[in-house]
Amino acid sequence: MDKIESMREEARKKLELARELLSADEVTEEMAAQAEALKTSAKEIIDRAAKLIEVLQASENLPEWAVVPEKEDDEIKAAERESKNGKWSHLGEFYKAVSATRRGFYDPRLVWITSDGDKVKSQKDMAEGAMASGGALVPAEYLAELFKYDGQGIIVRPRARVIPMSGRSISMPAIDHSVHAVAGKSNFYGGVIAYWIEEAGAKEIEDITFDKIELVVHKLVGYGRVSDELWSDSNPAIAAVISTIFGDALEWKEDYSYLSGNGVGQPLGVIGAPGTFTQLRANGNAFQFVDAINMMEHFLPIRGGVWVLSQSVLPQLYAMQDPNGNYIWLPTYG
Repeated sequence: MDKIESMREEARKKLELARELLSADEVTEEMAAQAEALKTSAKEIIDRAAKLIEVLQASENLPEWAVVPEKEDDEIKAAERESKNGKWSHLGEFYKAVSATRRGFYDPRLVWITSDGDKVKSQKDMAEGAMASGGALVPAEYLAELFKYDGQGIIVRPRARVIPMSGRSISMPAIDHSVHAVAGKSNFYGGVIAYWIEEAGAKEIEDITFDKIELVVHKLVGYGRVSDELWSDSNPAIAAVISTIFGDALEWKEDYSYLSGNGVGQPLGVIGAPGTFTQLRANGNAFQFVDAINMMEHFLPIRGGVWVLSQSVLPQLYAMQDPNGNYIWLPTYG
């Protein structure tokens, strides 16, 4: 019964921590999410303790003829053999090992990562609470399969500067573009100016203005459930399907958030960013040629810029004409 009492004590600690988070004077969304994760983890521990009590009570009342020797699961044996070299036969095997942790099976090949980014080698105590406070680290050889960013149909990521981060946040300098632009002095270069002078002429002093950007990591989660029968019957096949579905879903959600995210627990999208310029349409119910011209006036002269349109605008784009009645966009001819 020591095991049951330790499980109950662990559940009490998680619930107490959740209570402290929710009792704070100001509860952020992140604190609320952390409290909910602790509550979920505590409930799972309590449920497991209750099931263990039922099993122990039933085993005490078994007649001698009903007691059978324990038999190791064939899949656990195979996992133990494979764990000697730490390799997985396919991504589906990794998925199944993660799923098996909820039934009390802990594959030694799994590496857990906590919510604060620390990596912990497979341990039973860690695995019991990892689903709520962290998760299993995807093997490096399968990352490309899961996150298959090939640039087809993806808007932001292929054009973004991806900055590796070792912690939850990082501060970095950026050029301040708020410098007032005047004739002969651009605001694109943080106040740096170039000018012509005569030999030995006086040089004008100008300070470079920098801003500071803080990047904060937010967690993007994909969740889905598969029946045990399908999981057992088509393990490698379902892994390929899941990888494709999750990869596509993550790509779509990233693009949507990078364009429309509100910045609360997620990226701040282009549409709501303070540096975004909004051009009012000449006709509030349509996108017209004059709107495109007015937008081009504010389009920054940089390489790699793109226009992003809602698919609902396509009919208006196909039918768009100049003042002489000539169609503007002819995709057939490029």
